[in-house]
Amino acid sequence: MGGAPMRPTLPASASRDSLMSMRSRGPAEAAAAESPLQRRCGCLDHFRFSKASAQPSQLVERLAGQKRRGQPRRIRYSRFVAEAEAAVPSSVAKQIRLDVHRSFASLPRSHSGRWGWPPDEDEHAQQARSDELFRILIASEFRATTRLNEELEASSVESTQAQDKFAATPSSSSGANRASVGSDASSHVQSVYVQGCSLLAAMCLGFARGEEQEAFWLLQHLLEDVLGSDFFGSSPPLLGYHGDCAAVALLVASEAPNVAQMLGPRRLAEVTSALASRCLLSGFVGFMADGPMLALWEQLLEGHLRHPAYPRFTLLHWLVGLLRHLETEVALIAGQARPEELVPLLFKSAQQAALALPNDWQPSIQALGEARLQELRQLSWDASQAHLRSYKAREIQESHAKKVWQSLDRATGLLQDSMLTAQAMAAAGGATLNASASSSSP
Repeated sequence: MGGAPMRPTLPASASRDSLMSMRSRGPAEAAAAESPLQRRCGCLDHFRFSKASAQPSQLVERLAGQKRRGQPRRIRYSRFVAEAEAAVPSSVAKQIRLDVHRSFASLPRSHSGRWGWPPDEDEHAQQARSDELFRILIASEFRATTRLNEELEASSVESTQAQDKFAATPSSSSGANRASVGSDASSHVQSVYVQGCSLLAAMCLGFARGEEQEAFWLLQHLLEDVLGSDFFGSSPPLLGYHGDCAAVALLVASEAPNVAQMLGPRRLAEVTSALASRCLLSGFVGFMADGPMLALWEQLLEGHLRHPAYPRFTLLHWLVGLLRHLETEVALIAGQARPEELVPLLFKSAQQAALALPNDWQPSIQALGEARLQELRQLSWDASQAHLRSYKAREIQESHAKKVWQSLDRATGLLQDSMLTAQAMAAAGGATLNASASSSSP
């Protein structure tokens, strides 16, 4: 691969630390210590040792290395893989496995020095790559849900302590309020997985040149340090993403005013929402030509350095740049399409144009200052909080409606029971009258 030094990779089923531990055991002990998932992947180890891969770039080694070294000593990728098998719900693991098989078709075709792994020569190599991606995703899911539940538990303890302190004051009468806080904080997050994550993880595996552990830590850097925990949030889902949709619409209005004017506020919101759902959640994977997409990703991975006030701004920047690039097509479609056809036609035109971009294409939008980035980030936050309030209001309404229906069901049941009882009593009374009449007749 371009003269890059070659080196064997460790088996994906174990980290360097766990390998040293296993070597100190006997063969039977080592086999017993492996999880079922690790044993299923063991048949691939000979392939990983026999076929060396190119080293990840310095950028990837730096970002993944910093993320890995920043963890407590007990935090190891091998631990996540081993524990994820038992902890991740089977329905989530099944969905991840399905997404893994679909992900590779959307990846860049050119395995250049910037991205990719040595071309796979047989189906064993392809299966090995699929297994790597699956392990990365379930380990990431386990890490994310564990962290989130730990945060919820800590929040629950703090809320309970605050309520206990408040209840100790003479004027407090907060029993009902305290009970509601406890019930909210006791919720346990089962899954945070979103289908677009499989494409993000596959891109990280490519940038890591097939090095599984490096890809995992690069993905954690992307999810936690660039996109942020609110982007894919679990309650409600995609909270940060919904805020970014509003920021994209505002950015289009200022950076591509002709597009905004031709579409109008309502259609602009519909078009940006449709494109954002496809591009932002997947990092444009499968939507854009290889050259521009790899350039986008190199900028995105350094988003925490390029845009400290808004690390994931790169995604918004490129989406707005694409819409500005489509100004002529927007004018043509907006002038000819029926209202109900406008959004799907513009979406199709945007994808066709994105796939045909030249390798050196970059968004023709000037860099924004820190103050403007902070303004957009605040707008995204405000929009996400508005979405959160709307979500909670709908939850309350649905809960109230459910309680009303349950109450009506109970009342209907009682009414039916009363009618049956009355009918039985009436029948019994009629039989008694008939018997009395029969006995009194001569």
